[in-house]
Order: sequence, then structure tokens, then C-alpha cells
Amino acid sequence: LATVTRMVRHELRDVPLQPDHTPLDVVFEDAHILAVAKPANVMTYPAHRLRGNSVVSRAVHHMNMEAFRKNPKAFAARGAVVAPDPTATHRLDRGTSGVLLLAKDKKSAGALQAEFETRRARKTYLAVCAILEEEDDASEVSSETRDNRETIDDDDDADAAADADD
Repeated sequence: LATVTRMVRHELRDVPLQPDHTPLDVVFEDAHILAVAKPANVMTYPAHRLRGNSVVSRAVHHMNMEAFRKNPKAFAARGAVVAPDPTATHRLDRGTSGVLLLAKDKKSAGALQAEFETRRARKTYLAVCAILEEEDDASEVSSETRDNRETIDDDDDADAAADADD
């Protein structure tokens, strides 16, 4: 079973990533790098190469469209199949939004990943926090709650007085 699993995993690597037509927010792009704004609750990679709904799948579509715009005849001659394989050079958790750096080729991916591993490239996080309360709840404390607080306080005082007597 382990041998079969290894063989299947190896074969799946040859399956091209499926493009996702959801728009990709490109922050920076050159011949080797694609920096994109990853929204929260979107995976970096698809759960399976045949599924989309990830930043990398969106990048595949983006790179296909760029190839088509640059040379429609060459794109059409290849049967409309250009197999870009962008690589995330660092990770952002599914629930985290931020800029994600993708390499457009394996050589660039290796170089960029080395920069992160040696800590020459840095990531900076900014947390934005807000406390949202309904106006009625925040401005009023019910009389029942006040009564309960007083009861608790009175009980604590009675226990403290009893302990002092002992």
C-alpha cells in the first residue's frame, strides 16, 4: 500500500494545477515573481491539484492570461494549455490575509525560499483588533445583573467576616 501511495503521489505531481478564474489582486509582478494580496479564509494551495479555490490556482489562471496576452498565436498553438506552476515561497495560514510571494519558476522559487530560510527576507505582521458590542448591551447593565453582583459581593463579605471570627 505504501508503494502504491508513493506512486500515486508522484503521478499527481505531473497533473497541472487547475486554474481558478476568481480575480487575483496583484501587488507586484515581474518575470520571476508574483506578489499577491491573499484574502483571509482562502487557502494558499488547493486541497488537491484538480481543485481550485486557492491563491495558487488563481495565479495559474493569471499566468495563463498573461501568456495569452503576450502571444495569442503561440498560446493557441499549444492547445490553449500552458502549464504554469507557481510556487508559494513562504506560508500564510488560511485565516490570515496579507501579501504572499509566489515564484513563477523553480529556480526563482529555490532562491526566494533560501532568502526566507536564512532570514534575509522578513515578514512583518500587523494585527487589527476591534471590540464590537451592541449599543444597548454596552451602555446598560440590567438591574438583575446589579442585584446578582451585590449578592455575590455580600456573600463574599459574609464569608470573610465568618473567617475573621474563627
